[in-house]
Amino acid sequence: MKYCLLGALSALAILSGCSGRGVKFNDLSTNAVVPQSLQNRTLWTDVAFPQYKMSVLVGHVLQRATPTSPWERRDAQLLPNDFSMEPELIEDGAFYHSVVSSAIAMNGNATIPIMQVAAKLSDDRRLELTIEDSAMLVVESKQIPRKAIEAFLRKNPRKPGTNRVWVQGVMITKLNYKQAKETSASATVSGGAFGADGRVFAKNETMLRDVYITMLLINLDDIEDNLGGPNATHSVMGPMDVFDYRAEVLSKDGIVGIPPKK
Repeated sequence: MKYCLLGALSALAILSGCSGRGVKFNDLSTNAVVPQSLQNRTLWTDVAFPQYKMSVLVGHVLQRATPTSPWERRDAQLLPNDFSMEPELIEDGAFYHSVVSSAIAMNGNATIPIMQVAAKLSDDRRLELTIEDSAMLVVESKQIPRKAIEAFLRKNPRKPGTNRVWVQGVMITKLNYKQAKETSASATVSGGAFGADGRVFAKNETMLRDVYITMLLINLDDIEDNLGGPNATHSVMGPMDVFDYRAEVLSKDGIVGIPPKK
């Protein structure tokens, strides 16, 4: 006996081990808007060790030939005393879910490394994609070892044209996705099927995963330039907010240009 299961049309329809003619799928929405924060994230490309031990990155000074070059090396690790290397798990960290096609590459999204896995899809392929932040290890702003950073910069001036940063925090971002290939509504499928863009796609049962390492950085060049200037008593920091990645500039007295709270 053949059983045909037709799930709610607003969800992914399941056609496990059934066959039938004229099965109609309502199209799922595709290519949901990519969060702006993804475009502003700075990634560490070699995830082999940091995904299991974020302490190999946090607190390190990174150097590259120019502000747009790949990172070339790690220098000293500067951390506050008694800093805990225990990562913080992020609950409900999923912030993106969509069926995506290669059209996701439009509007510059192909330049976002995290989205390149979808940008290379052929026309008959789709991905059911979920992106989530899962864990982070961050030095709180009030714990930033300012004196140690200043001492390092005075002792190790940067070479002209190079760029150095200090890693205030590291976050693990996971991609979970299932691949789907175009099929017909009457086909027998084992992993489920869904409608998208006026077509039917059979979904692979296997969940694939990929990992990215997002870094929360402080631009050391700004601090180094400021140390010799008229505001040498102020340690100018340039961290980025860990949640929406807004550039901020901090000093010992508060945000630069804004009086500290009394």
